[in-house]
Formats: sequence, structure tokens, C-alpha cells
Amino acid sequence: MDHIAQIPFVHRLPMTRIKIFLARILYRVIRVILRTNIHIIRRNEVFYEVDLSEGIDLSLFVFGIFQSHILSNNYVSLSPDAIIFDIGANRGDTVQKYLDYYPSATIYAFEPFPESFETLQNRFSKNKSVHCYPFAISNIKSEQILFVNKSSDTNSLFKPQKAGLSSDKEVENKGTITVPTITIDLFCAENNIRYVDILKMDIQGGELNALKGAENLLSNKLVGLIYSEVFFIQQYESQSFFHDISGFLFRHNYCLQDLYDPFYGKGHLVWADAIFTK
Repeated sequence: MDHIAQIPFVHRLPMTRIKIFLARILYRVIRVILRTNIHIIRRNEVFYEVDLSEGIDLSLFVFGIFQSHILSNNYVSLSPDAIIFDIGANRGDTVQKYLDYYPSATIYAFEPFPESFETLQNRFSKNKSVHCYPFAISNIKSEQILFVNKSSDTNSLFKPQKAGLSSDKEVENKGTITVPTITIDLFCAENNIRYVDILKMDIQGGELNALKGAENLLSNKLVGLIYSEVFFIQQYESQSFFHDISGFLFRHNYCLQDLYDPFYGKGHLVWADAIFTK
């Protein structure tokens, strides 16, 4: 039992449950006041249409920021004509933040869930710097099953399963649809893209397959910075884990720069955001 005593007390707290519990209380309070989930907000001179029932949008509404580490990082310097891939773009909140930070960049946003893609496409329909595609990114070009879950943020090409955490409610499956998939290498070849400055992935366990589909770019050091959500526990069947992703990237001479926004549950690290640089 000595090893348990050595774990910091804060890490033994069910932080994931605590954060989700507090977020639900906050959402209910705001919902009573505003009487609607959909709200228009203004942050840094930019207007957003947010759905307060979604975690990302609620964070933007309350704090005005979301995952700032993927936007501003001392380990990457972008050229004016930088290219950014947002894989798992959802409704485009991160795309908008990238535009705020890098207004001259070209952004390719991928979102396979039709409802989220429609919002994404409508949101940036007048911005020629943002190109939206209704594809899931994987290691092959095909059609695959997308598991549609209670929270659209948790939709995945992998079947969700219970992890014994409060997040189980968010990944509760509501059905499936068939979506087209493409690889990063193939997409870049078809669109004459030779270098990706930032590769951001938040695709619920599918990150390793996405990287396998970028083997040519990675082998030739044609990706500047890689941001990926990483799991340390199993929330989806056949998902990738942190050690799978870090090992794969290490073999391509990309090293972990740091972990951000760690979530803990039952005394263990559950998931986090990881940044890798060459």
C-alpha cells in the first residue's frame, strides 16, 4: 500500500467526475437564466454561436478560451502562409480560435458528423481561408461506421464502452451512420499540400490510425507540430492509447513536448492533450 500513499492527494481525487459535476451545475444555472441552449457571444471582437449543452461551447461562453495550448506554443513558429489541419473540427470553435491567432493561415477542417459539419460549413462559408470536408480521417480511404453518441464531441469510428467514469454517460451510443474516410497523405497529394504546420487531432481514439495515414508526411518531416488527444484508459473498443501514439511518433523522430489539461479519475490519469514536435 506504500505506493498509494506516494500518489499526491489531488491525483487520487475523482477529478473527472468533479469537473463534469460542476459543469452540469453551471450549465443548469446558465440555462435557467438564458432559457435557451443556443446563444450568440462575442469574444475578442469575434462573434460565436454556441450551444451551451456542449462542453467546448460552455468553456468559450464562461471563460472565453478553450485549450489555449494548441493555439499559442513557443515550440512552433508559423509562416504567414501556414497550413493547419483541424481533424475532428466539430462545429468549428477551434478553427475560429486558429483564425484569431493566425489570420493569414489556411485551415483544412474535417468533420464527418453531418449535423456538426453543417454548422461548421455554414459558419465559415464566407471565409476563403477555411476549407471544410465531411470526411473522417483514418489509415485507409473507404467508408466506415461512425458511432453517434449522446454528446457529439464523443462521436468516434470506434465503439464506445464503459470505463467506470462519469464520461460513460457522454459516450452513451445513440446509433451509427456510414461516413467516408480518407488518409492525410492521400488528401495532401490530391490537393497539392506539401507541408502541414499544425496537425490537430481530436477524434476519440482514432488518432493512431490518422497518423498511420500520414506516414509519408511524417517520414519526410513535413509536419511541424502535432497536437493529439491521448487516452490512458480504454473508453472505446480498439482505440489507441498514449503509448501507441508516442511510440509511433518517436519512430518518426517526433518527441513529446508536454501534456496539457490532464484529467484524472479513480486516482489515475485518464486522458490529456499531447503536443509532439520534431
